[in-house]
Amino acid sequence: MLVVDADKVRRACRGDSDAFVELIQERKDDIYKLAYTYTKNQEDALTIFHDVVYKVYSSLKKLKNPDVFNNWLIRITVNTSIDYVKKRKRISSIEVNYDN
Repeated sequence: MLVVDADKVRRACRGDSDAFVELIQERKDDIYKLAYTYTKNQEDALTIFHDVVYKVYSSLKKLKNPDVFNNWLIRITVNTSIDYVKKRKRISSIEVNYDN
């Protein structure tokens, strides 16, 4: 993952949409690859990617220290991936029980 450009993160936190897009563009492959390691499915990884982008965008103003942006982004990606996998397992379990 790229080194954090703290100035770019600060601008994104203040509402600069161009800075936010740059941050996501720079890290999109890392987010996707991490999501894919949890799901082993391209479509699910893309769904998680979109969820992560939304979560990061909606909570970016809460980020207090721009230097931890990468760690924060990884944590959001991991948590979103885990939640997604758990949800899919519950749905699969319900479908199997319904078939019986």
